[in-house]
Amino acid sequence: MYSFDILLLVIGAKKLFFIISLGLIVWLTKDFQLMAVICNTCGLPDDLCACVDLNKDTNHIIIRLETRRFKKKGTMIDGLDPKINNLENIAKELKSKYACGGTAKEGYIFLQGDHRDTIKETLVGLGFAEDVIELH
Repeated sequence: MYSFDILLLVIGAKKLFFIISLGLIVWLTKDFQLMAVICNTCGLPDDLCACVDLNKDTNHIIIRLETRRFKKKGTMIDGLDPKINNLENIAKELKSKYACGGTAKEGYIFLQGDHRDTIKETLVGLGFAEDVIELH
């Protein structure tokens, strides 16, 4: 059984109910008919929300080569916002495409090996704008 909270919001003569369940906010009418699922970032219904697409274009992504211990080279993808982008999913897709190890930490993805020659096209394929990706 799911647990949820019902909140009552009175605006003028209108009564709006919210159901907060599993991290989603759902608007209900006074007859408890489902209106829409609300985006946590902008407050608009999910079918009108464009937060993820807009914020992917505003990031400034820097790709550079780093040398770690024992002269091991790695590709660092920096400038990703963890609040907007799911870094674990992006890292998983990149690791499977390049058949390498890697990690996703707060704001960056580190891939083992030098992948600077093709990483820009891969990130563009994942939905990032080409003009915000800078290669060092």
